Amino acid sequence: MIFLNLMYPEYYNDKVVRYGFVMGEEPVSYVEQILKRYQHYARLTSGVNS
Repeated sequence: MIFLNLMYPEYYNDKVVRYGFVMGEEPVSYVEQILKRYQHYARLTSGVNS
């Protein structure tokens, strides 16, 4: 994963990196959890008639 490279100075100090340093796997895990929850809710509501 590219986000995990942002733990290392050679990546987060690059001038094309907008926000810099990332603390390990925490933000990656957080976003994955949100996406899984969204997919779960989408599946639950896909069979509901409006």
